[in-house]
Amino acid sequence: MTPEQRPTVLAATVLGFGCGLAASAVLAAWWTAGPNSVSCYYGSYEPFGGDDAISEMLTKMWPTWWLWVGVLVAPTVAGALLGVLAARFGVRVQRLPR
Repeated sequence: MTPEQRPTVLAATVLGFGCGLAASAVLAAWWTAGPNSVSCYYGSYEPFGGDDAISEMLTKMWPTWWLWVGVLVAPTVAGALLGVLAARFGVRVQRLPR
């Protein structure tokens, strides 16, 4: 990679990382407010003993660490690869003097 291509790759990588952060925030917000199927899992006509079973189920349903890493790493890597391709095809990102 030449010094002229480096800012293009860096800009695309940062853009991909930003998209990954946005995707992580949307996923966290959806996961916090979204899945309401837990009550269907425990649905019965018998009296319910409390919220312990639901809170236990919610902690089991929370996404694992590899999902969060994947949501963040995949767009970052894709941005870096697109930055390399863009730099190869002549797209340049550069700072202009003020």
